[in-house]
Amino acid sequence: MRTLLVSKKHVVFSLMAISIGWMACEKDVPTDVTDVHDHNSHEHHDDHHIDLTVTGFPTMPIPADNPTTEAGVDLGRHLFYDPAVGCRNCHDQSMAFASPINLDLEIEGGSYARSPMPLFNLGWVDKLAWDGRDTHGLEDKMTGSIEVSSSKQYDEVLADIQASSFDYASKYEAAFGDPTINQENTNKALAQFLRTIISSQSRGQRYIQGETSVLNAQEIEGYNIFKSETANCFHCHLQTNLLFTDNTVRNNGLDSVSSVMDFEDPGHYFATGIDFDRGKFRSVTLLNIELTAPYMHDGRFQTLEEVVEHYNSGGKFAPNLDNVMNENPDQQGLGLTDSQKAALVAFLKTLTDSTLINDTTLSNPF
Repeated sequence: MRTLLVSKKHVVFSLMAISIGWMACEKDVPTDVTDVHDHNSHEHHDDHHIDLTVTGFPTMPIPADNPTTEAGVDLGRHLFYDPAVGCRNCHDQSMAFASPINLDLEIEGGSYARSPMPLFNLGWVDKLAWDGRDTHGLEDKMTGSIEVSSSKQYDEVLADIQASSFDYASKYEAAFGDPTINQENTNKALAQFLRTIISSQSRGQRYIQGETSVLNAQEIEGYNIFKSETANCFHCHLQTNLLFTDNTVRNNGLDSVSSVMDFEDPGHYFATGIDFDRGKFRSVTLLNIELTAPYMHDGRFQTLEEVVEHYNSGGKFAPNLDNVMNENPDQQGLGLTDSQKAALVAFLKTLTDSTLINDTTLSNPF
Protein backbone atom coordinates (compact mmCIF):
# COMPACT_ATOMS: atom_id res chain seq x y z
CA MET A 1 0.00 0.00 0.00
CA ARG A 2 1.30 3.42 -0.89
CA THR A 3 1.74 5.86 1.97
CA LEU A 4 1.29 9.61 2.30
CA LEU A 5 2.76 11.69 5.09
CA VAL A 6 2.90 15.42 5.74
CA SER A 7 6.22 16.97 6.60
CA LYS A 8 6.55 18.06 10.23
CA LYS A 9 6.71 21.75 9.42
CA HIS A 10 3.24 21.55 7.93
CA VAL A 11 1.67 19.22 10.44
CA VAL A 12 -1.17 21.62 11.20
CA PHE A 13 -2.92 21.20 7.92
CA SER A 14 -6.16 20.50 6.15
CA LEU A 15 -8.47 17.83 7.43
CA MET A 16 -9.15 16.83 3.89
CA ALA A 17 -6.01 17.85 2.00
CA ILE A 18 -4.79 14.29 1.68
CA SER A 19 -7.58 12.42 -0.04
CA ILE A 20 -11.29 11.79 0.17
CA GLY A 21 -13.34 9.13 -1.54
CA TRP A 22 -16.88 7.96 -1.53
CA MET A 23 -18.79 4.76 -0.96
CA ALA A 24 -21.14 3.78 -3.76
CA CYS A 25 -24.22 2.92 -1.72
CA GLU A 26 -27.24 5.11 -2.40
CA LYS A 27 -29.65 3.58 0.12
CA ASP A 28 -31.80 6.04 2.08
CA VAL A 29 -31.18 8.89 -0.40
CA PRO A 30 -34.49 10.56 -1.34
CA THR A 31 -35.43 10.71 -5.00
CA ASP A 32 -37.36 13.95 -4.71
CA VAL A 33 -35.45 17.16 -5.29
CA THR A 34 -35.12 19.98 -2.78
CA ASP A 35 -32.55 22.72 -2.43
CA VAL A 36 -30.50 22.10 0.67
CA HIS A 37 -29.35 25.72 1.06
CA ASP A 38 -32.55 27.51 0.07
CA HIS A 39 -33.05 30.35 2.57
CA ASN A 40 -30.01 29.14 4.54
CA SER A 41 -31.86 26.09 5.87
CA HIS A 42 -31.95 22.34 5.39
CA GLU A 43 -34.93 20.17 4.57
CA HIS A 44 -35.63 17.72 7.35
CA HIS A 45 -37.65 14.53 7.44
CA ASP A 46 -39.80 13.65 10.44
CA ASP A 47 -37.10 11.22 11.62
CA HIS A 48 -34.64 14.12 11.76
CA HIS A 49 -32.65 12.95 8.76
CA ILE A 50 -31.36 15.74 6.54
CA ASP A 51 -32.28 15.66 2.86
CA LEU A 52 -29.12 16.36 0.85
CA THR A 53 -30.67 16.31 -2.60
CA VAL A 54 -30.16 19.52 -4.56
CA THR A 55 -31.97 20.78 -7.63
CA GLY A 56 -30.00 19.87 -10.75
CA PHE A 57 -27.29 17.90 -8.92
CA PRO A 58 -26.79 14.15 -9.22
CA THR A 59 -28.01 12.05 -6.29
CA MET A 60 -25.48 12.08 -3.46
CA PRO A 61 -24.30 8.61 -2.41
CA ILE A 62 -24.72 8.20 1.36
CA PRO A 63 -23.29 5.22 3.29
CA ALA A 64 -26.12 3.06 4.64
CA ASP A 65 -24.47 2.88 8.07
CA ASN A 66 -24.08 6.66 8.43
CA PRO A 67 -27.25 8.51 7.38
CA THR A 68 -27.09 12.28 7.70
CA THR A 69 -29.00 13.43 10.78
CA GLU A 70 -29.46 16.74 12.56
CA ALA A 71 -27.72 15.51 15.68
CA GLY A 72 -24.86 13.91 13.76
CA VAL A 73 -24.22 17.05 11.73
CA ASP A 74 -24.39 19.20 14.87
CA LEU A 75 -21.76 17.03 16.55
CA GLY A 76 -19.59 17.04 13.43
CA ARG A 77 -19.80 20.80 13.17
CA HIS A 78 -18.59 21.23 16.75
CA LEU A 79 -15.76 18.77 16.17
CA PHE A 80 -14.75 20.52 12.93
CA TYR A 81 -14.29 23.83 14.74
CA ASP A 82 -12.78 22.39 17.92
CA PRO A 83 -9.04 23.22 18.18
CA ALA A 84 -8.44 19.69 19.44
CA VAL A 85 -9.30 18.37 15.98
CA GLY A 86 -7.76 21.26 14.07
CA CYS A 87 -9.81 21.33 10.85
CA ARG A 88 -10.52 25.04 10.99
CA ASN A 89 -6.82 25.91 10.91
CA CYS A 90 -6.73 25.50 7.15
CA HIS A 91 -10.37 25.70 6.10
CA ASP A 92 -11.85 29.18 6.23
CA GLN A 93 -15.55 29.51 5.38
CA SER A 94 -14.96 32.93 3.81
CA MET A 95 -12.60 31.20 1.35
CA ALA A 96 -15.07 28.40 0.52
CA PHE A 97 -13.42 26.26 3.20
CA ALA A 98 -10.05 26.48 1.47
CA SER A 99 -6.70 28.03 2.36
CA PRO A 100 -4.14 30.20 0.56
CA ILE A 101 -1.22 28.21 1.96
CA ASN A 102 0.76 25.69 -0.04
CA LEU A 103 1.69 22.41 1.62
CA ASP A 104 4.85 20.33 1.33
CA LEU A 105 3.78 16.70 1.30
CA GLU A 106 6.14 13.76 1.70
CA ILE A 107 5.04 10.99 -0.67
CA GLU A 108 7.09 7.82 -0.95
CA GLY A 109 10.26 9.54 0.12
CA GLY A 110 9.88 12.70 -1.96
CA SER A 111 8.58 16.16 -1.10
CA TYR A 112 5.87 17.64 -3.32
CA ALA A 113 3.95 20.91 -3.24
CA ARG A 114 0.19 20.59 -2.90
CA SER A 115 -2.49 23.26 -2.72
CA PRO A 116 -5.21 22.30 -0.20
CA MET A 117 -8.59 21.73 -1.83
CA PRO A 118 -11.77 23.43 -0.63
CA LEU A 119 -14.25 21.39 1.41
CA PHE A 120 -17.57 21.68 -0.38
CA ASN A 121 -19.68 19.35 -2.54
CA LEU A 122 -17.58 16.46 -1.28
CA GLY A 123 -20.60 14.19 -1.50
CA TRP A 124 -20.32 14.24 -5.30
CA VAL A 125 -16.54 13.94 -5.58
CA ASP A 126 -14.51 10.87 -6.42
CA LYS A 127 -10.78 10.81 -5.78
CA LEU A 128 -10.53 14.22 -4.15
CA ALA A 129 -6.77 14.04 -3.80
CA TRP A 130 -4.82 15.87 -6.50
CA ASP A 131 -3.19 12.63 -7.62
CA GLY A 132 -6.56 10.86 -7.92
CA ARG A 133 -6.10 8.18 -5.29
CA ASP A 134 -9.07 5.97 -4.42
CA THR A 135 -10.26 5.73 -0.83
CA HIS A 136 -12.83 3.60 0.93
CA GLY A 137 -15.17 6.38 1.98
CA LEU A 138 -15.05 9.72 3.71
CA GLU A 139 -15.54 8.15 7.13
CA ASP A 140 -12.47 5.95 6.69
CA LYS A 141 -10.38 8.93 5.67
CA MET A 142 -10.97 10.84 8.88
CA THR A 143 -8.51 8.95 11.05
CA GLY A 144 -5.31 9.84 9.22
CA SER A 145 -6.50 13.32 8.42
CA ILE A 146 -7.33 14.12 12.05
CA GLU A 147 -3.92 12.90 13.18
CA VAL A 148 -2.30 15.19 10.64
CA SER A 149 -4.42 18.26 11.40
CA SER A 150 -4.02 17.86 15.18
CA SER A 151 -0.38 16.69 15.16
CA LYS A 152 -1.39 13.96 17.61
CA GLN A 153 -2.26 10.29 17.70
CA TYR A 154 -5.97 9.60 17.48
CA ASP A 155 -6.28 8.43 21.09
CA GLU A 156 -4.74 11.71 22.21
CA VAL A 157 -7.29 13.64 20.16
CA LEU A 158 -10.11 11.66 21.75
CA ALA A 159 -8.66 12.38 25.18
CA ASP A 160 -8.61 16.11 24.40
CA ILE A 161 -12.25 15.96 23.28
CA GLN A 162 -13.17 14.10 26.47
CA ALA A 163 -11.34 16.68 28.59
CA SER A 164 -13.17 19.57 26.94
CA SER A 165 -15.43 21.74 29.08
CA PHE A 166 -18.02 21.40 26.33
CA ASP A 167 -20.58 18.66 26.95
CA TYR A 168 -19.63 16.36 24.10
CA ALA A 169 -21.09 13.26 25.76
CA SER A 170 -24.63 14.56 25.29
CA LYS A 171 -23.86 15.35 21.63
CA TYR A 172 -22.60 11.82 20.99
CA GLU A 173 -25.64 10.42 22.80
CA ALA A 174 -28.01 12.48 20.65
CA ALA A 175 -26.23 11.55 17.42
CA PHE A 176 -25.54 7.86 17.95
CA GLY A 177 -27.41 6.78 21.07
CA ASP A 178 -24.14 6.31 22.94
CA PRO A 179 -22.33 8.99 24.99
CA THR A 180 -18.97 7.28 24.46
CA ILE A 181 -16.46 9.48 22.65
CA ASN A 182 -14.91 6.98 20.28
CA GLN A 183 -13.11 6.94 16.96
CA GLU A 184 -15.87 5.42 14.84
CA ASN A 185 -18.55 7.91 15.82
CA THR A 186 -16.16 10.85 15.70
CA ASN A 187 -15.32 9.95 12.10
CA LYS A 188 -18.97 9.49 11.22
CA ALA A 189 -20.01 12.83 12.69
CA LEU A 190 -17.31 14.73 10.86
CA ALA A 191 -18.25 13.03 7.60
CA GLN A 192 -21.89 13.96 8.12
CA PHE A 193 -21.05 17.62 8.63
CA LEU A 194 -18.72 17.73 5.63
CA ARG A 195 -21.46 16.34 3.39
CA THR A 196 -23.70 19.28 4.29
CA ILE A 197 -21.18 21.83 3.00
CA ILE A 198 -22.87 22.31 -0.34
CA SER A 199 -22.33 25.00 -2.97
CA SER A 200 -25.33 25.32 -5.29
CA GLN A 201 -26.38 28.97 -5.35
CA SER A 202 -23.77 30.81 -7.41
CA ARG A 203 -25.06 33.12 -10.12
CA GLY A 204 -23.45 30.91 -12.77
CA GLN A 205 -25.32 27.85 -11.55
CA ARG A 206 -28.58 29.77 -11.35
CA TYR A 207 -28.13 31.06 -14.89
CA ILE A 208 -27.70 27.53 -16.21
CA GLN A 209 -30.93 26.60 -14.43
CA GLY A 210 -32.84 29.32 -16.22
CA GLU A 211 -32.39 32.55 -14.25
CA THR A 212 -31.16 34.43 -17.29
CA SER A 213 -31.26 37.86 -15.65
CA VAL A 214 -28.53 37.09 -13.10
CA LEU A 215 -25.62 37.50 -15.57
CA ASN A 216 -24.60 40.56 -17.56
CA ALA A 217 -23.63 40.56 -21.23
CA GLN A 218 -19.90 40.02 -20.63
CA GLU A 219 -20.54 37.14 -18.23
CA ILE A 220 -22.92 35.49 -20.70
CA GLU A 221 -20.28 35.83 -23.39
CA GLY A 222 -17.82 34.16 -21.04
CA TYR A 223 -20.22 31.30 -20.40
CA ASN A 224 -20.72 30.76 -24.12
CA ILE A 225 -16.95 30.63 -24.56
CA PHE A 226 -16.64 28.27 -21.61
CA LYS A 227 -19.12 25.71 -22.93
CA SER A 228 -17.90 25.74 -26.53
CA GLU A 229 -14.89 24.43 -28.39
CA THR A 230 -13.59 28.00 -28.35
CA ALA A 231 -12.11 27.43 -24.90
CA ASN A 232 -12.73 23.70 -24.30
CA CYS A 233 -13.30 24.28 -20.56
CA PHE A 234 -16.39 22.09 -20.42
CA HIS A 235 -14.49 18.92 -21.33
CA CYS A 236 -12.93 18.75 -17.86
CA HIS A 237 -15.16 21.09 -15.89
CA LEU A 238 -18.59 19.80 -16.77
CA GLN A 239 -21.23 22.47 -16.28
CA THR A 240 -24.33 20.43 -17.07
CA ASN A 241 -24.12 18.62 -13.71
CA LEU A 242 -23.73 22.03 -11.98
CA LEU A 243 -20.63 20.68 -10.20
CA PHE A 244 -18.13 22.04 -12.74
CA THR A 245 -15.93 18.96 -12.68
CA ASP A 246 -16.01 15.57 -14.36
CA ASN A 247 -13.62 14.12 -11.74
CA THR A 248 -11.17 12.92 -14.37
CA VAL A 249 -7.38 12.81 -14.03
CA ARG A 250 -5.38 14.40 -16.86
CA ASN A 251 -2.13 16.06 -17.89
CA ASN A 252 -3.07 19.68 -18.53
CA GLY A 253 0.30 20.80 -19.84
CA LEU A 254 1.92 22.36 -16.81
CA ASP A 255 5.43 20.99 -17.42
CA SER A 256 7.39 20.11 -20.53
CA VAL A 257 9.15 16.74 -20.56
CA SER A 258 10.41 14.51 -23.35
CA SER A 259 9.63 11.36 -21.37
CA VAL A 260 6.96 10.73 -18.74
CA MET A 261 9.75 9.47 -16.49
CA ASP A 262 11.09 13.03 -16.34
CA PHE A 263 8.19 14.53 -14.37
CA GLU A 264 9.45 15.81 -11.02
CA ASP A 265 6.04 15.14 -9.49
CA PRO A 266 4.69 11.68 -10.44
CA GLY A 267 1.10 12.73 -9.72
CA HIS A 268 -1.43 10.03 -10.65
CA TYR A 269 1.36 7.45 -10.79
CA PHE A 270 1.16 7.38 -7.00
CA ALA A 271 -2.38 6.03 -7.37
CA THR A 272 -1.92 3.56 -10.22
CA GLY A 273 1.76 2.66 -10.52
CA ILE A 274 1.44 3.17 -14.28
CA ASP A 275 4.23 5.25 -15.79
CA PHE A 276 1.97 6.87 -18.39
CA ASP A 277 -0.02 8.40 -15.51
CA ARG A 278 2.95 10.44 -14.31
CA GLY A 279 2.31 14.17 -14.32
CA LYS A 280 -1.48 13.76 -14.34
CA PHE A 281 -3.70 15.46 -11.77
CA ARG A 282 -7.40 15.68 -11.06
CA SER A 283 -9.74 18.18 -12.70
CA VAL A 284 -11.07 20.09 -9.69
CA THR A 285 -14.31 22.02 -9.45
CA LEU A 286 -14.38 25.62 -10.65
CA LEU A 287 -17.09 26.59 -8.20
CA ASN A 288 -15.88 29.39 -5.90
CA ILE A 289 -12.66 29.53 -7.91
CA GLU A 290 -12.43 33.26 -7.24
CA LEU A 291 -11.96 32.47 -3.53
CA THR A 292 -9.57 29.54 -3.66
CA ALA A 293 -6.26 30.82 -5.05
CA PRO A 294 -3.53 29.72 -5.61
CA TYR A 295 -4.37 27.40 -8.49
CA MET A 296 -3.21 24.02 -9.81
CA HIS A 297 -1.97 21.13 -7.70
CA ASP A 298 1.14 23.03 -6.65
CA GLY A 299 -0.38 26.51 -6.40
CA ARG A 300 1.82 27.86 -9.17
CA PHE A 301 -0.73 30.36 -10.52
CA GLN A 302 -1.92 33.21 -8.33
CA THR A 303 -4.67 34.70 -10.50
CA LEU A 304 -7.47 33.54 -12.76
CA GLU A 305 -5.90 35.55 -15.55
CA GLU A 306 -2.76 33.41 -15.29
CA VAL A 307 -4.86 30.25 -15.40
CA VAL A 308 -6.75 31.37 -18.51
CA GLU A 309 -3.53 32.38 -20.23
CA HIS A 310 -2.02 28.96 -19.49
CA TYR A 311 -4.86 27.23 -21.32
CA ASN A 312 -4.92 29.86 -24.03
CA SER A 313 -1.24 29.09 -24.76
CA GLY A 314 -2.00 25.39 -25.26
CA GLY A 315 0.17 24.31 -22.36
CA LYS A 316 3.56 22.62 -22.52
CA PHE A 317 4.40 19.44 -24.38
CA ALA A 318 4.56 16.03 -22.73
CA PRO A 319 3.99 12.58 -24.25
CA ASN A 320 0.77 12.20 -22.25
CA LEU A 321 -0.57 15.74 -22.72
CA ASP A 322 -4.35 15.49 -22.80
CA ASN A 323 -5.94 15.76 -26.23
CA VAL A 324 -8.31 18.54 -25.18
CA MET A 325 -5.35 20.87 -24.71
CA ASN A 326 -4.73 21.12 -28.45
CA GLU A 327 -7.68 19.92 -30.49
CA ASN A 328 -6.89 22.18 -33.43
CA PRO A 329 -3.78 20.86 -35.24
CA ASP A 330 -3.49 24.08 -37.21
CA GLN A 331 -3.14 26.28 -34.15
CA GLN A 332 -1.08 26.30 -30.97
CA GLY A 333 -3.40 27.08 -28.10
CA LEU A 334 -6.87 28.57 -28.13
CA GLY A 335 -6.15 31.92 -29.75
CA LEU A 336 -8.52 33.83 -27.48
CA THR A 337 -8.58 37.60 -27.82
CA ASP A 338 -8.06 39.85 -24.80
CA SER A 339 -11.79 40.53 -24.78
CA GLN A 340 -12.63 36.83 -24.80
CA LYS A 341 -10.18 36.12 -21.98
CA ALA A 342 -11.70 38.92 -19.90
CA ALA A 343 -15.19 37.55 -20.54
CA LEU A 344 -14.10 34.07 -19.50
CA VAL A 345 -12.65 35.37 -16.23
CA ALA A 346 -15.84 37.37 -15.64
CA PHE A 347 -17.89 34.18 -15.99
CA LEU A 348 -15.61 32.21 -13.67
CA LYS A 349 -16.24 34.83 -11.00
CA THR A 350 -19.99 34.23 -11.29
CA LEU A 351 -19.33 30.78 -9.82
CA THR A 352 -18.73 32.37 -6.40
CA ASP A 353 -21.46 31.23 -4.01
CA SER A 354 -22.14 33.95 -1.45
CA THR A 355 -24.77 31.73 0.16
CA LEU A 356 -22.11 29.17 1.04
CA ILE A 357 -19.67 31.58 2.61
CA ASN A 358 -22.41 33.34 4.61
CA ASP A 359 -24.38 30.25 5.69
CA THR A 360 -24.55 30.44 9.49
CA THR A 361 -25.44 26.72 9.73
CA LEU A 362 -21.87 26.02 8.57
CA SER A 363 -20.06 28.54 10.75
CA ASN A 364 -18.28 28.20 14.10
CA PRO A 365 -20.85 27.10 16.71
CA PHE A 366 -18.73 27.96 19.74
